[in-house]
Amino acid sequence: MKKFLVCTVVALAVLSLGLVLIHCGGGGEEKQCETNEDCPQGYWCDRTVWECKVIDCIPNCTGKCCGDDGCGGTCTDNCPNGYECNATTCVCESTGCTSDSDCTATQCCLQGVCTEMSCGNGTWECGYDSVCTTKSCGTCTTANTHCDLTTHTCVADVNCTSDGDCQADECCLGTPGVCTPMDCTGRECGNDPVCGKSCGTCNAGEDCVNGVCQTQGTGSLGSPCTFGDVNATAGNCNTGLECLGIAADGTAGTCPGGNPTECTNLLEEWNRDCVGSNCGASFCSQECDAGGGCPDGFVGQDVGDPAVCMCVPAAQGAGEGGDPCPWNDVNASYDDCQAGLACLGNEDIGDCPGGQDSECTSVADTWNPDCQSTNICGFSFCSEPCGTGDTCPTGFYPGDVSGSCYCIPEEGGTSQMGEPCPFGGMNASYDFCASGLSCLGNDDAGTCPGGSVTECTDIPDIDNPDCVGGICGFSFCAGPCDAGGNCPNGFVPSDVGGSCYCVPGETGNSQAGDPCPFGDVNSTADFCAAGLACLGMAADGTIGTCTIATDCTTNDPPIPANQNPDCVGGNCGASFCADECDASGNCPTGFAPQDVSGTCYCVPA
Repeated sequence: MKKFLVCTVVALAVLSLGLVLIHCGGGGEEKQCETNEDCPQGYWCDRTVWECKVIDCIPNCTGKCCGDDGCGGTCTDNCPNGYECNATTCVCESTGCTSDSDCTATQCCLQGVCTEMSCGNGTWECGYDSVCTTKSCGTCTTANTHCDLTTHTCVADVNCTSDGDCQADECCLGTPGVCTPMDCTGRECGNDPVCGKSCGTCNAGEDCVNGVCQTQGTGSLGSPCTFGDVNATAGNCNTGLECLGIAADGTAGTCPGGNPTECTNLLEEWNRDCVGSNCGASFCSQECDAGGGCPDGFVGQDVGDPAVCMCVPAAQGAGEGGDPCPWNDVNASYDDCQAGLACLGNEDIGDCPGGQDSECTSVADTWNPDCQSTNICGFSFCSEPCGTGDTCPTGFYPGDVSGSCYCIPEEGGTSQMGEPCPFGGMNASYDFCASGLSCLGNDDAGTCPGGSVTECTDIPDIDNPDCVGGICGFSFCAGPCDAGGNCPNGFVPSDVGGSCYCVPGETGNSQAGDPCPFGDVNSTADFCAAGLACLGMAADGTIGTCTIATDCTTNDPPIPANQNPDCVGGNCGASFCADECDASGNCPTGFAPQDVSGTCYCVPA
């Protein structure tokens, strides 16, 4: 019998390369082999003991998803989402896709094919991908930085007070203002969604459709149009119209039989289509008129970001103003609204555990409350657009709906301006607002784990705080501002969804530029004089820390001293009274115009 050496294998790291040095102890008479060639066929040389050993079978399924693995076993199906194993060739083949969920994390579903993200061939560190436009290449996590959408790199913020302080392809956003780049990703025309600035214009004979220049078509208002693979043969819309649609990606329902009539979640007036067993729709649309109105058979609806009011085909039925109408699963058994009316509603405004409509106490009877099968309250009603000067018929009042004025059924209550009213479960025991008033509020404004309204310290008493189920909220009846934007004593004008309402507010003697109470910032200051708004920055740690207020003027970014910085609990904040800009967007000396939630205010410069 041969005597073999016992060897120890030691891994050494030399210049970052893993080397194997074999130390063999003792002596030996002879080696059975030194290389594989010294062994018979079917054997290999184990050089730890210099002995020929039988070769074990190593399965090989590279590039295979089925069939023999070469060792008597079977290869497993390892095809990723969007692919299936061909039982004949044992190769993964694309089955197409209907949504991004059918693809890998680095892919998106484009025209039925899983397509890889680009991210500038891997060089972008932030912003949305140019191929998979709904997927992010990364975000900027360092404080006081933002994504430069031209270079797709994270760059330092630049403070500003107006667009004039920024580059031509930037705009001034936020408080304090930051120069923010336009985002024309995937757009060659129309306005970008960040700054509202033009991404380019189209040539003669072309229209800008969803940011892309397309040859002018012949589709009329409401006609089907080519929207990706939805109504693919319909063609483009006529000049002045835009093709709007719902992608056939599975989110709007399925049509396993291949028939568009199966797409009951979509209105027939939207030109339903069945693509790859998924429902979609498309139609030619035009912008609403200056008052948010549309031709008969269409209703104004905000589309895009920033929102633009577009005329959308409306269902045709017999429902009159104030009648219940189908709003998803709410009042689903009722008829659609008549031509010229819109169905307005909400499908989640509280619980009705007993399954009774009468449990939906936060909804006025005139709004047609409905307890759905999910034991969730909702409501719906047919509504007509407001008339000239935001007028409505008797029994209705003008209300802002996504930037457009509609006639809302009066709740028929007695609560007056500033008094509490039922709002999403808050102040549910109070009466509805009197004729001509609207109930405004917030049903998620903090927590009150002890169940006491006294824990809702961030809500002023004049807003009627309430604690429901451990959540703070508030509500009050509010009337519209007068033609000059003014309000009665004890109320201040406030922009709510694009409309001016008179909300509870204490008035004082502080003038433009003076400090004012903004939460716990400058809490001892006097309130603003009538006609002025108190603007500010909360002391929540987002704009620096401090020991004393003057520390806030030297932070990065600093708070200008004329914006009245305050140090609250170690965090910086600021507040000041501000007047609105004049009709031309100008301000007095010492102030600069700045957009605040859609309204131009004069801030200390």
